Amino acid sequence: MNRLSKIAALSFFLLFPGFLIYHQLLAMELLQPFIRGLYGPVSLASLLAFLVLLPWHRDWLRSCIKERYVLCVLGFLLYTLV
Repeated sequence: MNRLSKIAALSFFLLFPGFLIYHQLLAMELLQPFIRGLYGPVSLASLLAFLVLLPWHRDWLRSCIKERYVLCVLGFLLYTLV
């Protein structure tokens, strides 16, 4: 499993089951709020991690440019960042 796959798996589990568990613990007052809703900060951290690792995958990017897939992905990342 490469780094991107590990980050994607970690992000998925923090965002979906982690979000529910975090808010359930908040509702039960077993945990004090320490990260503002969890979803936004985890999404931002995931985006930053992916953007940092993106330059190391230049060969993949160059092979996909013909299909305009990279432009769609970068547009989506820009859209979610804004």
